[in-house]
Amino acid sequence: MTNTAATTNKRSIHFFVLLLTFLCLGGQVGIWAVLMTDLVGAHNLSTSELGFALGAMVASGLLGLILGGKFGDGIGRRPLLLLGIGGTGLFFILLTLVNGYGTLIAAFAWGGFALSFFDLVVNTLGGDYERVYKKHVLPTLHASFSAGAAITALTSGILLSQGIAYTSIYMGLGILLMAVGLLSMVASLPDRGFGDEEEGAEESGGEEQPQFKGSTVVIFAALTVAFCFLIDGALEGYLSIYLRDLLDSGALLGGMGIAALHTSGFIGRVSSAVLISRFGERNLLIGGGLLATAGLATVLLTSNPAIAACGLLVVGMGLSPVVPIGFSLAGRAEPVRGAQAVSIVTAAGYVTFIIGPVLIGGVAEQFSLRGAFSILLVASLTITLLAVLFRSSLNAMALKRHEETQKGA
Repeated sequence: MTNTAATTNKRSIHFFVLLLTFLCLGGQVGIWAVLMTDLVGAHNLSTSELGFALGAMVASGLLGLILGGKFGDGIGRRPLLLLGIGGTGLFFILLTLVNGYGTLIAAFAWGGFALSFFDLVVNTLGGDYERVYKKHVLPTLHASFSAGAAITALTSGILLSQGIAYTSIYMGLGILLMAVGLLSMVASLPDRGFGDEEEGAEESGGEEQPQFKGSTVVIFAALTVAFCFLIDGALEGYLSIYLRDLLDSGALLGGMGIAALHTSGFIGRVSSAVLISRFGERNLLIGGGLLATAGLATVLLTSNPAIAACGLLVVGMGLSPVVPIGFSLAGRAEPVRGAQAVSIVTAAGYVTFIIGPVLIGGVAEQFSLRGAFSILLVASLTITLLAVLFRSSLNAMALKRHEETQKGA
């Protein structure tokens, strides 16, 4: 009983730590999205200049993912946490100090590098937790990400409407993240938890027993997350401009629109575990892609910011299960090389982040931002198509998950 109680207590602590890190990751996204218009205005950036800056940010993030994936399983999780969370805090502080386009590009490059480690390590730790405790918690953890983004998006809109300078919000966030980064160095973290898989391989004589190829599943996860990140990246970079400038929503309603996107994402992710058990991961991805497409069509076809906010609710709900399912699939497909699998999936998303901002900015410069956003419709439909094409691999993963759940019970 004592050992059971100690294990339960340890599991609760690990879950709380992960919940906090995902909440912080989402919190900075909400602030980043709402204050983008203020940052662009302060530096007089054109859409193409913003696209290049975001592209530089994600290019450096891709470098960070390559390094994190290569060395993350060797050096441990704590150095990645310090660099990821603390480094992201430093990024937001630097944004208050830049005084030209060149220094802004340099700050963006550092931010992309630090954020890549932040993103990589929290999702890797989520996979560690799932393997150690045989609990599927990534949808719940990503729900806390959405909650953090919704809370800070709404709070930022309120603060801006009250005359608080955007630089003050950046500075406060930066100090908070640096403090959390330092605290993470002493926090209790879950083990990597792949001993069972290695033991099982030895008992089977080294022969491959699973009914699926892990690499195929990782490829599917990478492609799915990539298209979802393309949509997320475009919305994070340009949604504030779309709502506040094109639709003339104002700071408060613009913040509420972005908060609606993340609030519905939170609700969708909280309910994802139940929906996965009922409908399966594949069916949830098919439906989610179609739902996101309907929401994006609503945003593009209306000139009313309130109706656009309703469309964003639908987008957030549709996209909510995509990323947690992708990372969960990758971690379960390659349990021994968790950081590598997660880095591949995240890197694929960062590649679309590199292409996305430049593509959206370039198309908006030549045509219109509304026209550029139509690209996102294609991306959301592609998520549905991928879930249809990779049917056999996803069905095999569903069977494996069911067997693990039965074994854990």
